[in-house]
Amino acid sequence: MKSVPATLFVIATCLSVAQAEPAVTARSEFNADMLGSWSFSTDRYANGICQMTGTLTVFPGQTNADGLECELTAVEDCGFGRSVVAQTCQITADNTEYLLESEIVEFIERMPNVMGVYMPDHFIISDVTGDEMHGRLVSASTAAAIFVRDEGNIS
Repeated sequence: MKSVPATLFVIATCLSVAQAEPAVTARSEFNADMLGSWSFSTDRYANGICQMTGTLTVFPGQTNADGLECELTAVEDCGFGRSVVAQTCQITADNTEYLLESEIVEFIERMPNVMGVYMPDHFIISDVTGDEMHGRLVSASTAAAIFVRDEGNIS
């Protein structure tokens, strides 16, 4: 009789580990698909005046053990001027989406201050395949975004 509760405990423990394993595996595979070099573009925003394009390089986290780290160069073109901004970033999991949070390193080029203060560019990435990532810019403005893997740079 005493072995029954112990057996149930072992079975329950095995089931809980077995249930947790797929989530960890799926997340690791999802992260691996994000590694490498990407080009991106957004839909137009700010009443159709602006669009953002740029590059993103994603690599395994050194200081961000739970996620990935990245470097982002954003080119915001608003017709009357453009900004080119180098940024560092981290990518972390948030349920079924990934949050890319950036920090400005330097302004390589800066448009006239007509649009206000330039904010770091953050993205929510919701769909990742080997060659594309889909999501949205969620910063001072919002817009749909697509990231396309650069050829020859698959990790």
